[in-house]
Amino acid sequence: MRRLQKILMRLVICCSICLLVYSKTNDSSVVHANDYGISNPTYTDEDTVWDTVYFGYYYQSQYNNKKEPIRWKVLSVDGNDAFIMAEQCLDCLPYNSIYEDVTWETCSLRKWLNEDFYNTAFTTLEKAAIISTNVVNDDTVSYCPNGIYQGTGVGGNNTSDRIYLLSVDEANNKQYGFGGYITRTRGVEKTYYAGEQGISTKYKTEANVWLRSPGSDNKLASFISTSGQIYTNEVTMKYSNDSMEGYIEYTLNNHVDTSSMGVQPVLHIDLSYTKVWRNGGKISSKAWGEDVKGTKVVVPKNYFIKINDLYYRVTKTGKKNGEVEVARWDNIISHYAVQRVEIPKSVNIKGYTYKVTGIGDKAFDQCKNMKTLIIGSNVKKIGENAFLNCKKLKMIEIKSSKLKSVGKNALKGINKKATIKVPKKQYKKYKKLFKSKTGYKKTMKIRK
Repeated sequence: MRRLQKILMRLVICCSICLLVYSKTNDSSVVHANDYGISNPTYTDEDTVWDTVYFGYYYQSQYNNKKEPIRWKVLSVDGNDAFIMAEQCLDCLPYNSIYEDVTWETCSLRKWLNEDFYNTAFTTLEKAAIISTNVVNDDTVSYCPNGIYQGTGVGGNNTSDRIYLLSVDEANNKQYGFGGYITRTRGVEKTYYAGEQGISTKYKTEANVWLRSPGSDNKLASFISTSGQIYTNEVTMKYSNDSMEGYIEYTLNNHVDTSSMGVQPVLHIDLSYTKVWRNGGKISSKAWGEDVKGTKVVVPKNYFIKINDLYYRVTKTGKKNGEVEVARWDNIISHYAVQRVEIPKSVNIKGYTYKVTGIGDKAFDQCKNMKTLIIGSNVKKIGENAFLNCKKLKMIEIKSSKLKSVGKNALKGINKKATIKVPKKQYKKYKKLFKSKTGYKKTMKIRK
């Protein structure tokens, strides 16, 4: 009996030692960048490649009144700490609401980022993953290209921020993937939403964005131009006019109360909160934000994308079981008077297949030229007002045998003699779906 007790005791001791060794060698606090599948930027004189992550949600696209996942460039990663910058310019605000001497510590934009944007873009759990950062605010000593001294903007006190902007020095840091005097590594595209907020640019997609550093004095703030050049003073730029007969000059000022500059936030995220962020793949400065060829990415829910003539919203994410709904028709359908529209059974998004399982609310609202609509075989739901006022829509062919609901007024305003062709086996079931509240009229026909 005693011998058995000694053997059991030795086993317990051995197991305890093994567990202790395992816990030390597998300490979760000792994490390398590669463990998360992301790494520091790869910089050359010709190109920079950044890893990206999806984190948080903000308003971005045309035709979409819902917040979409924000994609961020990874500027550096050290263990659990990743320094990330929004891939696009997300909004448009003045550096400060009043034209006065101001520093990063006292400007209204800092307050907006750490309150309004912070509360709009992130959930409670996402907020927990944001690391409060000691932000160094250096002076800006400004010179003209010919070397003449212009002035010095006082950086002010250092700050503790959850969200902030790049400084002049950080925007020149090659370790973050930035380099050169005029470079696309710093150039940034604006979202549609940011453009609608008032960004002043003579280009269709690019934006001028604020830096947190002061300009040559404290009534000015530094910024990155659409060409990727850093300025500390107002600048006169040229752009070609629509007739291509020459160039038009305009002055872009960087007074702190200028309301036409873009906002491109940066922050530090704790990568150990793995449930709140998702790997976004790699992007290249050469491709202007496009994915590096061969990149496969599972995009988050509510991701919004245009494929051919239709916009899609991701409703379920995953490598194998992803789903999307048709969110909106593109104006090109109206411009070219496209009469026949087909909703496919699936679409490919960043290397993965997503079934098209729904037609969203108002998806084809006012699509007045469409005469024929083919609905793919995976559609389960047609939203409210889906085909509202599609006056010429006379033929709807439903290939799906999975349709479960048709929203209120989905057919309101379509041709009163429209025909709806349905699968033979679903005829009786689908006749019950198309009730008067869907906009279906007695003059319309449902046939096999």
